Amino acid sequence: MKQQFIKVRSFKDIAIFLSLTLIGIILALLPYGMGLNIAGCTLIICGIVLGFILKSAYREINNPGIYHKKEYFFEPKHKAELLRNIQSNPSKINLSEEGNGLSVRLDLYYSSTSSSAFLQLFEYVPYEYVAVSEVVECDKEKVKQIIK
Repeated sequence: MKQQFIKVRSFKDIAIFLSLTLIGIILALLPYGMGLNIAGCTLIICGIVLGFILKSAYREINNPGIYHKKEYFFEPKHKAELLRNIQSNPSKINLSEEGNGLSVRLDLYYSSTSSSAFLQLFEYVPYEYVAVSEVVECDKEKVKQIIK
């Protein structure tokens, strides 16, 4: 079964746009002047726009749990080592060379409630990142050094 992650709204996202909208409504209804009413209307518009575009969490298509994503970037010379470690032993992934290049990307999806984590390796070809590996599920304890 192929695993795929989609962007969804987290509780934090919902709290942000609802609080902006509610504060905007309160300010728009207060009888303290036109400036406060305009600020309230601006907050209402910002809250509504954020309600449509703000999605910072991920969900696996066949699983209702919410996951967080971390991305790590490496130089191309680390691709074979990362691919081997993802497949066999994720606890050996070394982040000391992380951040030196942008050609190879390691995606890590983890949840605070689930005991599993998901890893996938990507390589940059012009204008997009292409998956080099399948999504690999592993125990969260094996990758706790990369979650930090």
